[in-house]
Amino acid sequence: MSLRSSSSFMEEFSVSELLDKFNFFVPEIQREYVWGKNERNILASFCDDIIEGRNQAPNENLLQQKISKLTAEKKFSEIARLLEENNNGSPINIGFLYSYEPNYKMEHFPDSDIYKDTYLIDGQQRFTSLFLILFYLSIKENKQKDFKQLFRYNQGLSTIAFDYRVRTLTHDFVIKLINEIKKEEDFNNLLNTTWFLDIYIKDVTIKSMVNGLNIIRKKFNEQSTDYFDFILDHIRFWHFKTEKTNQGEELYITMNSRGKQLEENESVRAKLFEQITDTEQTFWSGKWEHWQDYFWK
Repeated sequence: MSLRSSSSFMEEFSVSELLDKFNFFVPEIQREYVWGKNERNILASFCDDIIEGRNQAPNENLLQQKISKLTAEKKFSEIARLLEENNNGSPINIGFLYSYEPNYKMEHFPDSDIYKDTYLIDGQQRFTSLFLILFYLSIKENKQKDFKQLFRYNQGLSTIAFDYRVRTLTHDFVIKLINEIKKEEDFNNLLNTTWFLDIYIKDVTIKSMVNGLNIIRKKFNEQSTDYFDFILDHIRFWHFKTEKTNQGEELYITMNSRGKQLEENESVRAKLFEQITDTEQTFWSGKWEHWQDYFWK
């Protein structure tokens, strides 16, 4: 269950809820995927945070207090939800996901009238990392079918609901990766497989993805606990969307001119923005990006 803000422009969603609503694409204006390089141990730490969140022991006293209160209020469905979350680990909000709606209709994409196409402005590194983690876990936990359904993968049409669609080489690699990797052993010596083209390793994003998969395997390979469903239901973003292409691109330029990653103070912004209108959110988002460099150094 996700928390909803009063504005349609910003809502808190789990990964599964986001994929139920949107086809996410990385536009040309975005930089390459680089987390797989693991500079400053960033991808390894990201995996560790997920593992810690999944295995975190709940506060039993607090849980009992919540159950007693909900019982008195006869909110039994809430008790069931609380117990389910308690059994599956603690939810993790990993910051903001910014997107904008492109000025086109993808008529060739399956169910394009149901799922809204959206371009990522910020959050690409985290979302791509989650995509790779989910793909590896789908192999490890024998949930390939669930993964393909979740991302609406269509081999015949070469489409998927998270895609570097405007980057032909990266798109081609992602489609082949899903086609060719069937079991854990298929990850071994990936660069020397017959389907891995020599030109792939010259692509910054593909090279980072390959290295990222090696890091992900090391982190999750020996974990006895399942993580696939936990990530879908317990990893959350604050999703901020602008409805017009020019607004989205302007916001992207404003944000990336800082040259910094999103910080924990983004959660404070989410709470503050609940009190303002959609139009005001677009205006004040730019202001916040400028001010936070000063206040949150």
